[in-house]
Amino acid sequence: MFTLEDILTDANSLLDLEASTPTGDELTLRTQLANRAVREASGLAQFSQLKQVYEVNTSTLATIPLPSNFRELQENPRILDSSGNWNEYVEID
Repeated sequence: MFTLEDILTDANSLLDLEASTPTGDELTLRTQLANRAVREASGLAQFSQLKQVYEVNTSTLATIPLPSNFRELQENPRILDSSGNWNEYVEID
């Protein structure tokens, strides 16, 4: 996995022909552009690196709390019933 510094160094080596991390205003601008590219790309697809499995054991199904870093469902929630069958619950828009 590349870090932001790795990406900025690679971009700088192509743009400025110097394999170093930019500084000052160039660093700020290129960091903002890299963050914008990640935000736009995350809207197009779901990265497997960002997927997090969330499992909860509960005896009652009244409510299930979501983790503090929850953003969106990546698949429909499933609950294992007492007979060992998985019940899938479709997300409501």
